Amino acid sequence: MTPEIHDILVNREAIAVDQDKLGKQGQRIAQDDTSEIWAKPLSGGAIAVGLFNRSEQPATIHVSWKQLGLSAQPHQLRDLWAHKNLAVRGAGYAVQVPAHGVALLRVTR
Repeated sequence: MTPEIHDILVNREAIAVDQDKLGKQGQRIAQDDTSEIWAKPLSGGAIAVGLFNRSEQPATIHVSWKQLGLSAQPHQLRDLWAHKNLAVRGAGYAVQVPAHGVALLRVTR
């Protein structure tokens, strides 16, 4: 297996989303021709968000706080692949996602 696949399979933050004790399924909250946004409520009030690029080209995908059911900016935004906190600004978050890639975020209210 490649190092990239290994890193995905042992990513503790991604595993924590999958194994969250709330046990809720994710749901698609937005879709267009080339992208999908999925959200999953987590215990403690956080939200896991997957931004999927289904196209052959890199794409910028934007999710608004309103789409996630938030009335204000979240307290924290974390990139679960990079294991780093991101700046919370404006009415949402936009990220460049590689072709056939996914950005995985944890949004804490």
